Amino acid sequence: MVALNMIKSDNYPLLKEWFPEANEKELQEKIIDLTINWLNDEDNPYGDSNYLHGEIPKSIGSLNKLTLLHIENNQISGNIPLTLCQLKALIGLYLNNNKLEGPIPCSIGNLINLTHLRLDSNTLNGQIPDSIGYLVNLSLLFLCNNQISGPIPDSVENLTKLSQINLEIVD
Repeated sequence: MVALNMIKSDNYPLLKEWFPEANEKELQEKIIDLTINWLNDEDNPYGDSNYLHGEIPKSIGSLNKLTLLHIENNQISGNIPLTLCQLKALIGLYLNNNKLEGPIPCSIGNLINLTHLRLDSNTLNGQIPDSIGYLVNLSLLFLCNNQISGPIPDSVENLTKLSQINLEIVD
């Protein structure tokens, strides 16, 4: 709930980028639904997915108190913005099951408090950055179902708290 309260009170302009037609009260309701992350209903054109689409705004980096970001199972596209890697308070980052593309940012290693990282089921490509080894608090790392290629970096050995991992590298 810490993340939810922070989003509701301080970052109305950021949310307006994703929900331009909504007023502040509607945004608060959507964020509650977004946090629960089951926005689908009978009228949802995406079936098992939610309807949030577009790119992650670069201004997401201003949410410096954000601890959990759950936007999985949506239609989010584009690259993972570098500004996302400025959110040092993040402990959980769930961007799985979207339409994200491009490489995993090298600056992902700045998120040193992360315990859960799910980037699986997108169209991310390139190699796993060496900086992934800085995420020493990770207990869960899912990068599968992407177009990631190349060797697994040796720095993964630093992730001694991992209890769940799925990388699935494309040859």
